[in-house]
Amino acid sequence: MRFAALALIVGLSSAAQAAEPDTYIFDALALQPYKGNFARLVKGKDVPDWVKAIAAQGAGTAGPTKAVDVGGTAYRLDRVCKVGACAGNTLDVLWAPRGAKVWAALVEDGKPPVLLGDPKGAQARELQAVSGSVPPTAAVAPATPATSPVAPPTSLQPPAATARVAEPAP
Repeated sequence: MRFAALALIVGLSSAAQAAEPDTYIFDALALQPYKGNFARLVKGKDVPDWVKAIAAQGAGTAGPTKAVDVGGTAYRLDRVCKVGACAGNTLDVLWAPRGAKVWAALVEDGKPPVLLGDPKGAQARELQAVSGSVPPTAAVAPATPATSPVAPPTSLQPPAATARVAEPAP
């Protein structure tokens, strides 16, 4: 009986997480450990200024967060691109549950992606797949729909738009 009650509570919790409104990378970067882990990901790396601005000022153009299944675990996936030049200038950011770890695939000027954070195995394959560096016939675990449960950073109410632009502070 206790097991059934626990299963019901866990099921309701997962359903509530799946029903959370869309969040964006900027929402996560306002919180720890997301902010600190992302700053460490790009610190001292040879990344373009627009990527540094994401960490320092929360600047960039982003779509809503997606939930992806990586090896049976729900991960958070965010895509940010260079303001005014999204085509060929993207950063796909893959977060472990609760932002405990972060990896990214940087595409600059349409060149092949550079992986940041030393992703291994399933995390590397997921980033390669979303950044377009894996041929469609490669064996990559498919991403789950955005309604999959993923631990949101908190209950935030972002704009209802399909993209969000955060400009650097003056």
